[in-house]
Amino acid sequence: MTASLLELHAEALFTHDARGRIGFANEPDGKRAPRYFCARSLDAELWRVRDDVADDEPRPTLADLKADGPAYGFPAALAAPAAGLGVVELGPGDFERVRHFGWERHEYARDFAVRAPFFAILDGERAIAHCFSARLTSRAAEAGVTTHGAYRGRGHGPAVVAAWALAIRATGRTPLYSTSWDNTASQAVARKLGLVHYASDFSLS
Repeated sequence: MTASLLELHAEALFTHDARGRIGFANEPDGKRAPRYFCARSLDAELWRVRDDVADDEPRPTLADLKADGPAYGFPAALAAPAAGLGVVELGPGDFERVRHFGWERHEYARDFAVRAPFFAILDGERAIAHCFSARLTSRAAEAGVTTHGAYRGRGHGPAVVAAWALAIRATGRTPLYSTSWDNTASQAVARKLGLVHYASDFSLS
């Protein structure tokens, strides 16, 4: 099971060529992938090499790589968010509700299909937390979640992530969640949802 999750995770994170080499982050206008990437669990390691690395270049050791952050899977039994929290699904016309999170109008409209589903909790007409597909493939999706600083610690982040994950499962995909080691707020969301830390990511640019 862990090995298959590692494959889904790498597939979601990066574009791959026919050789299995990685090229770019798997997102609109994605940045260049690192030269080396490794996802490591207790019983498996998965390595990816960028498409411009020479075939005869010695592979670095794990100690040479930067520790990026944890990767999580969702438990089989995932409860829907409480109705009282008011989680709603957003559509392509809801840009104004999320623009304060840094979205640009053209970006939201252009990328909605590969970011959906979007779930949010609103305060009036403004989203105070939202979750979307940061990276999407035919088999899996990685969550992207943001909660406004003034509303953190109230369960809003876990609620929108749970709604997103259940919607992703309904499409037949596997929902995944990863973050950086210094993003304690994101790690708190994972803990509150009971997510399973199945691997850690490492990279060398």
